[in-house]
Amino acid sequence: MLLGASVRTDTENGLRSFQVHVPQTAQIAIDETLRNVTFLEDDYPNVEFDPFYEHIMSTGRTITVSKSVSRLFVLPLRRISGQTFELTLIQIAAHLVLDGMTSYSWSSHFLHLLNQSESELLAQIETCTKSEKVRNLLPPAQEDLYPVVPGNVARQRWFWAIMRILRHVKKPIQAGFVNPIRRIDQRSPNLPLPAKFPTALDYSPQYQPPLETGSIILTLSLAAAQRLRSLSRSAGTSIGAGCFALVGLAMMALETELHPHVSLSERKPFVASFPLNPRPFFNYNGPADSCMLAFSEGIVLPWLPVDLDIEGRFKILCRRAHEGLKSYQKRLRDPVEGLDPHSPLRLIANGYLGAMERSGIDVQGAYAAHSAAGLATCGVSSVGSVKAFLHTGMYPLEKHTDKSFVADFKAVRHGVRARENEFLVGCAGYGDGMLHFGVSYDATAMDEVMVSRWQEMMMSILEPEQQPKL
Repeated sequence: MLLGASVRTDTENGLRSFQVHVPQTAQIAIDETLRNVTFLEDDYPNVEFDPFYEHIMSTGRTITVSKSVSRLFVLPLRRISGQTFELTLIQIAAHLVLDGMTSYSWSSHFLHLLNQSESELLAQIETCTKSEKVRNLLPPAQEDLYPVVPGNVARQRWFWAIMRILRHVKKPIQAGFVNPIRRIDQRSPNLPLPAKFPTALDYSPQYQPPLETGSIILTLSLAAAQRLRSLSRSAGTSIGAGCFALVGLAMMALETELHPHVSLSERKPFVASFPLNPRPFFNYNGPADSCMLAFSEGIVLPWLPVDLDIEGRFKILCRRAHEGLKSYQKRLRDPVEGLDPHSPLRLIANGYLGAMERSGIDVQGAYAAHSAAGLATCGVSSVGSVKAFLHTGMYPLEKHTDKSFVADFKAVRHGVRARENEFLVGCAGYGDGMLHFGVSYDATAMDEVMVSRWQEMMMSILEPEQQPKL
């Protein structure tokens, strides 16, 4: 329902809100949905995923939020054998409704729908033609779950006044070393791209993004992933903290390779910015069915010389990452604690004030807020294991020979359009024992040779050492 929603802007006050359309009939619902689906085979019999994905990320936006917040691209079927085909889909959605956890949840539900019969699907579509049923099915908005600022109106006003002053006086975190992958001189974007898919994408010069978005995916071998898990557990930390530590190790190794003669006293730490899942802040245990995001200042991992033992370095960084992540995992038990540095109430209030600033509203007046922007080496996000959402074998093809159609999961890939100088690393486990990383980055600011070098380091740094054979 949210993927079919649109955004309405109030002409009087400029405020935006979602409009969820309730079609009158199932056929109208199908027709409206098909307007936001593009079957590439109609114009392009052969489409490779990578080049098409590259063009999606660096051409005009594929969605107009005043009409819909999403679009689905269906790539041509690829025959594997007999009546078995590989179906590749690319779902584009506005960040207004979608975050990382939600995308996995919705992908799982989409796979479930693919395995429903036509009659079952039509019955569910009929449900979406009833306004009251649609209203009951809609997930709560993040703002609906915000904790209430305690006290009377006067005390609430004091809370917001204090929050703004705290943003003014709070000392920013220590700046990290500059991402060694960044170019010394940012190049001009190679836009517009050659119009390879003109009927599906917008190559008009006036609608081109301000920069190119690059992307890579990498997978740790089973041995390296097992070593990461083992070291993380022996350090008493989460696997997510281990992923942060691995990214930090690779960045430090690359920085040392590029600038080997910098003294230890002059070395800066590795700083990772990362998004927060605020659902635990609200004591919300419902499904991840809509965008709910908060943002941290980041965590700081100390610089460790590369000539130290790799396992020792990893464990130290693991523990520091675990401590940093844990400080953002508190639940709001006592509203009086709302001004504690890592209180959910304070984090949410900071995020709210920051969102207002990004929309052009001056909330600070003469007391400008100190920002952590630009202090991070890169961004890191770990969603942990998503096996509960998606894994191969959810709908085994060989066990459903009685059905005319069955779809099983094979692989998933996530990415975002990068902003200026961004290098965003995401990590997840799919239940296959390995760890999968996806990176979205500003291709005009990053050196492609260094991107490949960092990728090699990520994949090799925890590989078990080869023992000589007797």
